[in-house]
Amino acid sequence: MSATTIALAALRGVDTPEVRRAVDKALVFLSDCRSADALNWLHLGLLAHGGMPVGYCRPAGVECRTLPESSLQILVGEVQKGRNLLWG
Repeated sequence: MSATTIALAALRGVDTPEVRRAVDKALVFLSDCRSADALNWLHLGLLAHGGMPVGYCRPAGVECRTLPESSLQILVGEVQKGRNLLWG
């Protein structure tokens, strides 16, 4: 799933049937995801296409264990706060 969500982040602003299907698949995967890395990429991909579902809460027990996971989580948090470090 990470490849799809990385592509969604890269395709910010693109609205095609294929992108909408990828967003739909990302939303389905979000409910079952238990990997910090995958969750971070899901967040970025979904934020690039309208945001996270209303009321979404990160699953309990999913913790960042590596520096790249923690760094990406910080980047996601900044994007959620409106500090769009990726897309200006």
